[in-house]
Amino acid sequence: MEKLKADEDILASRLKQGIDEMLLYKETGNSTLDSWNPFLSIMDTVERIRDPRVDGWLLMDSPWGTVGLCLAYLSIIYLGPKIMKDRPAYNLKYPMLMYNLFQTLMCSYLSYVGLSYWLTSYSLTCESIDYSNSAEGQLALRMSWWYFFSKFIDFFDSFFFILRKKNNQLSTLHIIHHSTMPMFSWLGPKFAGGGNTSFGGTINMVVHVIMYGYYPGCAGSQEGISLVEEIPYFNANDPVCNSDCPLLLPSPPSRL
Repeated sequence: MEKLKADEDILASRLKQGIDEMLLYKETGNSTLDSWNPFLSIMDTVERIRDPRVDGWLLMDSPWGTVGLCLAYLSIIYLGPKIMKDRPAYNLKYPMLMYNLFQTLMCSYLSYVGLSYWLTSYSLTCESIDYSNSAEGQLALRMSWWYFFSKFIDFFDSFFFILRKKNNQLSTLHIIHHSTMPMFSWLGPKFAGGGNTSFGGTINMVVHVIMYGYYPGCAGSQEGISLVEEIPYFNANDPVCNSDCPLLLPSPPSRL
Protein backbone atom coordinates (compact mmCIF):
# COMPACT_ATOMS: atom_id res chain seq x y z
CA MET A 1 0.00 0.00 0.00
CA GLU A 2 2.82 2.37 0.84
CA LYS A 3 4.46 1.71 -2.57
CA LEU A 4 1.15 2.29 -4.35
CA LYS A 5 0.66 5.55 -2.48
CA ALA A 6 4.18 6.67 -3.41
CA ASP A 7 3.55 5.88 -7.09
CA GLU A 8 0.32 7.86 -7.00
CA ASP A 9 2.11 10.82 -5.46
CA ILE A 10 4.80 10.70 -8.17
CA LEU A 11 2.16 10.51 -10.92
CA ALA A 12 0.20 13.40 -9.42
CA SER A 13 3.38 15.47 -9.11
CA ARG A 14 4.32 14.87 -12.76
CA LEU A 15 0.79 15.68 -13.92
CA LYS A 16 0.81 18.94 -11.98
CA GLN A 17 4.22 19.81 -13.43
CA GLY A 18 2.96 19.20 -16.95
CA ILE A 19 -0.12 21.37 -16.39
CA ASP A 20 2.04 24.14 -14.91
CA GLU A 21 4.34 23.99 -17.96
CA MET A 22 1.42 24.31 -20.39
CA LEU A 23 -0.04 27.24 -18.45
CA LEU A 24 3.37 28.92 -18.40
CA TYR A 25 3.76 28.52 -22.16
CA LYS A 26 0.25 29.89 -22.74
CA GLU A 27 1.03 32.98 -20.67
CA THR A 28 4.61 33.69 -21.74
CA GLY A 29 5.16 31.73 -24.94
CA ASN A 30 8.25 30.25 -23.37
CA SER A 31 8.86 27.21 -21.18
CA THR A 32 10.87 24.04 -20.83
CA LEU A 33 8.27 22.39 -23.07
CA ASP A 34 10.45 23.64 -25.92
CA SER A 35 13.17 21.22 -24.90
CA TRP A 36 11.05 18.25 -25.98
CA ASN A 37 8.80 19.95 -28.57
CA PRO A 38 11.02 21.07 -31.49
CA PHE A 39 8.05 22.58 -33.34
CA LEU A 40 7.27 25.00 -30.50
CA SER A 41 10.95 25.87 -30.27
CA ILE A 42 11.17 26.62 -33.99
CA MET A 43 8.01 28.75 -34.00
CA ASP A 44 9.29 30.65 -30.97
CA THR A 45 12.55 31.36 -32.80
CA VAL A 46 10.65 32.52 -35.89
CA GLU A 47 8.68 34.97 -33.77
CA ARG A 48 11.81 36.32 -32.10
CA ILE A 49 13.82 36.96 -35.28
CA ARG A 50 10.97 38.16 -37.53
CA ASP A 51 10.73 41.71 -38.81
CA PRO A 52 7.88 43.16 -36.70
CA ARG A 53 7.17 45.79 -39.35
CA VAL A 54 5.32 43.17 -41.44
CA ASP A 55 3.00 42.12 -38.62
CA GLY A 56 -0.55 42.22 -39.98
CA TRP A 57 0.49 42.25 -43.65
CA LEU A 58 -1.26 39.78 -45.92
CA LEU A 59 0.21 36.24 -45.54
CA MET A 60 3.01 37.48 -43.30
CA ASP A 61 1.90 36.44 -39.83
CA SER A 62 2.29 32.73 -40.59
CA PRO A 63 3.89 30.61 -43.32
CA TRP A 64 0.89 28.29 -43.47
CA GLY A 65 -1.15 30.52 -45.78
CA THR A 66 1.66 30.49 -48.33
CA VAL A 67 2.20 26.75 -47.93
CA GLY A 68 -1.53 26.18 -48.40
CA LEU A 69 -1.65 28.20 -51.62
CA CYS A 70 1.35 26.30 -52.98
CA LEU A 71 -0.35 22.99 -52.18
CA ALA A 72 -3.52 24.25 -53.88
CA TYR A 73 -1.40 25.09 -56.95
CA LEU A 74 0.02 21.56 -57.02
CA SER A 75 -3.49 20.13 -56.69
CA ILE A 76 -4.62 22.13 -59.72
CA ILE A 77 -1.55 21.01 -61.67
CA TYR A 78 -2.42 17.39 -60.87
CA LEU A 79 -6.19 17.56 -61.42
CA GLY A 80 -6.31 20.15 -64.20
CA PRO A 81 -5.02 17.97 -67.06
CA LYS A 82 -7.36 15.17 -65.96
CA ILE A 83 -10.37 17.50 -66.03
CA MET A 84 -9.33 18.91 -69.43
CA LYS A 85 -8.60 15.48 -70.94
CA ASP A 86 -11.94 15.13 -72.77
CA ARG A 87 -12.59 18.83 -73.18
CA PRO A 88 -11.55 21.09 -76.06
CA ALA A 89 -8.67 23.50 -75.49
CA TYR A 90 -9.69 27.05 -74.69
CA ASN A 91 -8.79 29.94 -76.97
CA LEU A 92 -7.21 32.36 -74.51
CA LYS A 93 -5.55 34.76 -76.92
CA TYR A 94 -6.93 37.94 -75.37
CA PRO A 95 -6.80 36.90 -71.68
CA MET A 96 -3.17 35.86 -72.23
CA LEU A 97 -2.42 39.13 -73.97
CA MET A 98 -3.80 41.15 -71.06
CA TYR A 99 -2.00 38.95 -68.54
CA ASN A 100 1.33 39.29 -70.33
CA LEU A 101 0.99 43.06 -70.66
CA PHE A 102 0.19 43.34 -66.95
CA GLN A 103 3.19 41.19 -66.04
CA THR A 104 5.44 43.19 -68.34
CA LEU A 105 4.42 46.49 -66.75
CA MET A 106 4.73 45.20 -63.19
CA CYS A 107 8.11 43.56 -63.76
CA SER A 108 9.36 46.63 -65.65
CA TYR A 109 8.59 48.81 -62.66
CA LEU A 110 10.31 46.46 -60.22
CA SER A 111 13.30 46.17 -62.55
CA TYR A 112 13.55 49.93 -62.95
CA VAL A 113 13.58 50.57 -59.21
CA GLY A 114 16.04 47.77 -58.52
CA LEU A 115 18.48 48.65 -61.28
CA SER A 116 18.34 52.39 -60.60
CA TYR A 117 19.78 51.78 -57.14
CA TRP A 118 21.98 48.75 -57.68
CA LEU A 119 23.71 50.65 -60.47
CA THR A 120 24.06 53.88 -58.51
CA SER A 121 23.94 53.91 -54.70
CA TYR A 122 23.90 50.26 -53.65
CA SER A 123 27.13 48.41 -52.90
CA LEU A 124 27.61 45.19 -54.84
CA THR A 125 29.79 43.76 -52.08
CA CYS A 126 27.87 44.58 -48.91
CA GLU A 127 24.53 46.38 -48.59
CA SER A 128 23.04 45.90 -45.16
CA ILE A 129 19.31 45.67 -44.50
CA ASP A 130 17.62 48.79 -43.16
CA TYR A 131 15.30 47.63 -40.37
CA SER A 132 14.32 51.17 -39.39
CA ASN A 133 11.02 52.92 -40.03
CA SER A 134 12.65 55.41 -42.37
CA ALA A 135 11.09 56.03 -45.77
CA GLU A 136 14.01 54.20 -47.38
CA GLY A 137 13.70 51.17 -45.12
CA GLN A 138 9.93 51.00 -45.45
CA LEU A 139 10.06 51.17 -49.25
CA ALA A 140 12.62 48.38 -49.38
CA LEU A 141 10.34 46.24 -47.24
CA ARG A 142 7.27 46.99 -49.38
CA MET A 143 9.20 46.09 -52.50
CA SER A 144 10.22 42.80 -50.92
CA TRP A 145 6.58 41.99 -50.15
CA TRP A 146 5.37 42.83 -53.66
CA TYR A 147 8.05 40.61 -55.13
CA PHE A 148 6.83 37.78 -52.88
CA PHE A 149 3.21 38.42 -53.88
CA SER A 150 4.09 38.42 -57.59
CA LYS A 151 5.05 34.75 -57.28
CA PHE A 152 1.38 33.90 -56.80
CA ILE A 153 0.45 35.84 -59.93
CA ASP A 154 2.97 33.69 -61.81
CA PHE A 155 0.77 30.65 -61.10
CA PHE A 156 -1.33 31.71 -64.08
CA ASP A 157 1.50 30.67 -66.40
CA SER A 158 0.70 27.08 -65.50
CA PHE A 159 -3.07 27.56 -65.51
CA PHE A 160 -2.94 28.84 -69.08
CA PHE A 161 -0.94 25.77 -70.10
CA ILE A 162 -3.63 23.52 -68.64
CA LEU A 163 -6.58 25.37 -70.16
CA ARG A 164 -4.90 25.35 -73.57
CA LYS A 165 -3.93 21.68 -73.16
CA LYS A 166 -0.21 22.43 -73.52
CA ASN A 167 0.65 19.86 -70.87
CA ASN A 168 4.02 19.14 -72.43
CA GLN A 169 5.12 22.56 -71.17
CA LEU A 170 4.33 21.62 -67.58
CA SER A 171 7.85 20.33 -67.11
CA THR A 172 9.30 19.21 -63.80
CA LEU A 173 11.45 22.34 -63.67
CA HIS A 174 8.42 24.54 -64.34
CA ILE A 175 6.32 22.94 -61.59
CA ILE A 176 9.11 22.89 -58.99
CA HIS A 177 9.95 26.50 -59.72
CA HIS A 178 6.40 27.84 -59.43
CA SER A 179 5.43 25.74 -56.41
CA THR A 180 8.48 26.66 -54.31
CA MET A 181 9.20 30.29 -55.19
CA PRO A 182 6.39 31.71 -53.00
CA MET A 183 7.69 29.80 -49.98
CA PHE A 184 11.28 30.90 -50.49
CA SER A 185 10.25 34.48 -51.26
CA TRP A 186 8.14 34.63 -48.08
CA LEU A 187 11.38 34.54 -46.10
CA GLY A 188 12.37 37.90 -47.58
CA PRO A 189 9.87 40.33 -46.10
CA LYS A 190 9.45 38.15 -43.01
CA PHE A 191 13.13 38.32 -42.02
CA ALA A 192 15.31 40.27 -44.46
CA GLY A 193 13.46 42.74 -46.67
CA GLY A 194 16.10 44.67 -48.60
CA GLY A 195 19.86 45.05 -48.79
CA ASN A 196 21.99 42.42 -50.52
CA THR A 197 19.06 39.99 -50.59
CA SER A 198 17.38 42.16 -53.23
CA PHE A 199 20.04 41.60 -55.90
CA GLY A 200 18.68 38.26 -57.13
CA GLY A 201 15.14 39.66 -57.16
CA THR A 202 16.26 42.49 -59.41
CA ILE A 203 17.81 40.06 -61.90
CA ASN A 204 14.69 37.91 -61.68
CA MET A 205 12.48 40.85 -62.64
CA VAL A 206 14.72 41.79 -65.58
CA VAL A 207 14.36 38.23 -66.90
CA HIS A 208 10.59 38.48 -66.45
CA VAL A 209 10.46 41.72 -68.45
CA ILE A 210 12.14 39.97 -71.40
CA MET A 211 10.01 36.87 -70.97
CA TYR A 212 6.61 38.51 -70.65
CA GLY A 213 7.49 41.22 -73.17
CA TYR A 214 8.04 38.42 -75.70
CA TYR A 215 4.82 36.58 -74.91
CA PRO A 216 2.33 39.13 -76.34
CA GLY A 217 3.91 38.64 -79.75
CA CYS A 218 3.05 34.94 -79.71
CA ALA A 219 0.00 34.89 -77.41
CA GLY A 220 -2.29 33.94 -80.25
CA SER A 221 0.04 31.63 -82.11
CA GLN A 222 -0.29 27.86 -82.27
CA GLU A 223 2.73 27.33 -80.05
CA GLY A 224 1.76 30.02 -77.57
CA ILE A 225 4.11 30.53 -74.67
CA SER A 226 7.63 29.49 -75.53
CA LEU A 227 10.18 27.51 -73.59
CA VAL A 228 11.81 30.71 -72.42
CA GLU A 229 9.52 30.07 -69.45
CA GLU A 230 11.96 27.39 -68.37
CA ILE A 231 14.76 29.87 -67.63
CA PRO A 232 15.58 29.20 -63.96
CA TYR A 233 15.23 32.07 -61.54
CA PHE A 234 17.43 32.77 -58.58
CA ASN A 235 15.46 33.22 -55.37
CA ALA A 236 15.92 36.50 -53.55
CA ASN A 237 13.93 39.36 -52.17
CA ASP A 238 12.62 42.25 -54.13
CA PRO A 239 14.67 45.22 -55.33
CA VAL A 240 14.81 48.15 -52.99
CA CYS A 241 14.94 51.88 -53.40
CA ASN A 242 15.86 54.95 -51.37
CA SER A 243 13.69 57.85 -50.32
CA ASP A 244 14.59 59.87 -53.44
CA CYS A 245 12.90 57.34 -55.71
CA PRO A 246 10.05 59.14 -57.54
CA LEU A 247 7.88 56.01 -57.73
CA LEU A 248 6.35 54.37 -54.67
CA LEU A 249 4.40 51.18 -54.15
CA PRO A 250 1.35 51.06 -51.89
CA SER A 251 1.65 49.30 -48.57
CA PRO A 252 0.65 45.61 -48.66
CA PRO A 253 -2.94 44.90 -47.60
CA SER A 254 -3.74 43.59 -44.16
CA ARG A 255 -4.47 39.91 -43.73
CA LEU A 256 -7.85 38.74 -44.99
